[in-house]
Amino acid sequence: MTDTNEVKDQLAYEVYETETLPQGLNVLTILTYVGSAYQLLKAVYSYFMVAVQVKADMTFKRPENKKLPEIFDRFFIDAKKMVQREYDNRTLLLIVSILTAAGCFYGALQMRKRKKAGFAVYAVSELAYPLAFMIITGYSLNSLFGLIMLMGFIFPLLFIILYTYQRKHLTL
Repeated sequence: MTDTNEVKDQLAYEVYETETLPQGLNVLTILTYVGSAYQLLKAVYSYFMVAVQVKADMTFKRPENKKLPEIFDRFFIDAKKMVQREYDNRTLLLIVSILTAAGCFYGALQMRKRKKAGFAVYAVSELAYPLAFMIITGYSLNSLFGLIMLMGFIFPLLFIILYTYQRKHLTL
């Protein structure tokens, strides 16, 4: 009787092994969960800290005894404007951040279940936040901060490319 149970356990183990998630997809989804949690924490932190920055009214003054290049003056003026725009739209930015983090989490969860629809949800959610941030704060690519904001697309595009290589493991 013991031999029969061992055979059944071995057969069940083999079936389990074929249904496991591929290692690459497993790692990517775990990293997505961590990234989504980080985005939520960062959004709440930014919501309160941008108010502190505006209330501190950090005025950028040029030292009287030093002559700085004009690009620094323009940079500090743009930085102050950007902080003010973030403050003015902080609730909308918080909502967008929460929704896009939830979308990324949901998309990764669906991909863990091997559903292709999860990839589309993930990709849209991943690209939506940096794009929405640029639109809401009103910066275009011809400003210094607009170019810096383009760097916000590096990790989303990298993860979308990595998930694209894992799509072969997704069904329906």
